[in-house]
Amino acid sequence: MGKARQDSARAQRIVECRLILDTVDGLSNAIHDSGVIFGSGNVNIRSALFDGQGGSYTGIGLQFKVLSLSTPVPALFRYTCIQCDAVWSVVVYPSVNDLQIALLPAHFAVGGVASANTPKGVAFYLDQAARCHSVSANTAAVSMLRSALEWLLEDQGFTEKMLGPKLVALDKALRQGTAPPWAREIEPEYLQVIKDLGNVAIHTNSGDLAHQEAFDRKLYRQVELTFLELLEAIYERPARRAQRLAELKSAADHKSAKKGK
Repeated sequence: MGKARQDSARAQRIVECRLILDTVDGLSNAIHDSGVIFGSGNVNIRSALFDGQGGSYTGIGLQFKVLSLSTPVPALFRYTCIQCDAVWSVVVYPSVNDLQIALLPAHFAVGGVASANTPKGVAFYLDQAARCHSVSANTAAVSMLRSALEWLLEDQGFTEKMLGPKLVALDKALRQGTAPPWAREIEPEYLQVIKDLGNVAIHTNSGDLAHQEAFDRKLYRQVELTFLELLEAIYERPARRAQRLAELKSAADHKSAKKGK
């Protein structure tokens, strides 16, 4: 497997692992199912403190408990992907009447879905979005995803000053037959919706906070998966094709050179 394909698969694994393990229940179930504190599927989990005898430590109100294990909160864990170098520091902490969880990536872009050939600017905002989401700041996360989309379109040659005009230019290019190939594969409505969601996230909406209720974990995942499709279509698939063609040409040139001797 080439490096680009490995990195693309790595990004997908990171999303899948976080989808399971970025909730308190997900962490609890992973520990419960594995029977030990040190392993669950594709991720190793280590705890800074657990009471193996079932007793209670003095915490600040709530306890994180799995089977006979208990620890006060805030409690610290570490996730390590066993298939790549992705590492997260994980904090379980009390929030009002319940426990919350925060995943803090150790490396740049580990928190997001950036693939091997994602431009640095796009990767930065994807990473920022994931860091916001990791502490349940989903409204902020969606605004970062909007910025990632604007950077992506800028990279693809749509240099208008704002995201709205960039999307108008993309639509015009589609109608004129001059749009990049990926634009015929990814429905433009997806991009428009990301823009609209970002607008709701960053504007006052006439003082109505009810709009923010839509910005939950599920919505964030849907937008993140859309970005995975975009990155695959725009950067990763063309990179793999180019690499394969270069290898074929190299083999053909080598054969021709040997034949000419």
